[in-house]
Amino acid sequence: MTSTYDVVFLTGAIIGTLATTFKLSRLYRYGGHPRSWALTITLAYATGTAFMSAPSFTTWFDTWTGVGNFSTLLEVWFECGFACGAISLVTYWRFAAKRACQLVWRFSRIFFAVIVLLTALFLMSDVRGSDKLAFTTQFGTQPTVAAFVLVYLIPTTIAVAASTRGCGRAAKDPDIANVPWLRRVLRCLQVGVMFALLHLLGQFFALASVWFEWQYVEWVPPVMSGLSVLGFVPGAIAAVLPGVERLRPQLGLCAERWHVFTLLRPLHRALRFVNPEVVFVAKGKKFSPHHRVRRQMLELSEWRWALAPRFDPTVRATAERIGVGCGLSGDELLATVEAAQLKAAIHAGRESDTVMVEATTDGSGLDSEYAWWVAVAKAFRDSPVVTAALAQPRRFSVTPGR
Repeated sequence: MTSTYDVVFLTGAIIGTLATTFKLSRLYRYGGHPRSWALTITLAYATGTAFMSAPSFTTWFDTWTGVGNFSTLLEVWFECGFACGAISLVTYWRFAAKRACQLVWRFSRIFFAVIVLLTALFLMSDVRGSDKLAFTTQFGTQPTVAAFVLVYLIPTTIAVAASTRGCGRAAKDPDIANVPWLRRVLRCLQVGVMFALLHLLGQFFALASVWFEWQYVEWVPPVMSGLSVLGFVPGAIAAVLPGVERLRPQLGLCAERWHVFTLLRPLHRALRFVNPEVVFVAKGKKFSPHHRVRRQMLELSEWRWALAPRFDPTVRATAERIGVGCGLSGDELLATVEAAQLKAAIHAGRESDTVMVEATTDGSGLDSEYAWWVAVAKAFRDSPVVTAALAQPRRFSVTPGR
């Protein structure tokens, strides 16, 4: 059973570590509101609690420090820090900055006093040789241990319950009705902190089972503590979501560029034989969709100009006639005609060195050029007009430039 709890708590600790690291990196680069710092600190304390709850880790830690159940004392410290961070986070939401700072400072002093009292009670107790998962049930009969458990449970439970309610109320605030991702952050925080209550309620149950001598319920507190680890999932989402929301426009643009790159890829490969030496990807830019698409357009334009002397007027006229007959017009017709001429020029091969100067239509800006080449690529790949135009009898001719 201990190995199962190791997996559960260490998994939660890893998730908390990753979320805290992400949040700290964002705060280091861009700074942040006190709410962001309160969330990060709360996550860090929760991560420390998870580490100090894993039985194998705490056994090693206590052996390394030489102090019996020192990990239990640290776990209680971290839980107090978590409760203080959670109530501080809600305070920053509900009050103005100046008033919130005053209240947070007051909460910090209260929990610091609680930690000092807990340390004194711990030193007065005999807690050597405990099973990490049964600390309360094993030593709860000692008055100092019972006081130790109550001193940390009562204020911590009050703070965590208040922060749960506060997150729920903040999520309903009409001022953020138009910011759905912020409401999701608050809901995730509410769910994450609510899971922390499971652990605290499990400790209350463990103490009650000692006082009232309940039998065969020793498994309940460890199971409730294990379930509380599920709170790391919504907590990590709440930490990461603001950063992801800010990155969403960039992520959307990257996805759009990769989509354009994929659409242009068949046409790019078909024309590559014209001059393979112009294909270039800058060092470190292989996975940059902006660079790859820009290079594709430059190379396509260069290859198009190289093939222009081999454009067959018969193919152009045939493609225009068939395209108009199919109801094409405007840019769609022009792109289809361009695709037909490119495909015909590829099939014709390099039969003449005479250069024919011909105007090109490839857009006047980056976005319009994307649209133009995407339209040409689509028509080049599967337009029935292009296929029909190439199927018509034709005679290749080269008109000298004027």
